Amino acid sequence: MSIEAATREMLNASAALNIYPITHGYRLQNSGLPAITFEITSNERSAVSGHWQASAQVKVVAVETGTALTIAGSVPAACVAGSYLFGSYVFDAVIFRGRTADAASVGEGDEQEPAEVNCEVDIYYREI
Repeated sequence: MSIEAATREMLNASAALNIYPITHGYRLQNSGLPAITFEITSNERSAVSGHWQASAQVKVVAVETGTALTIAGSVPAACVAGSYLFGSYVFDAVIFRGRTADAASVGEGDEQEPAEVNCEVDIYYREI
């Protein structure tokens, strides 16, 4: 079990997000859009005894910027405290810190790039 698996479970618990593929770390270039990726960017002991603090980046990728922004609008509601992975990880606080958006690049062939919205989330958790 891992904080990555617990984070994926938290995101998959959202009916607004689980209709899209959610993968850890990367999206296959030939996979369909929209899609969601996430990565734990740091994981360290918290100042609160017995707790860890993980920072996660949740990235929504879509062909159009508006679509990516709409889906990313559901990320804060998906970031909820609770028990994950059969109770082995307890998220005591999940804090949405904000987002940045990169618009889609329109071009031909290799010049096209999808829109990306990066959401920053802090997770304070305990391992049981």
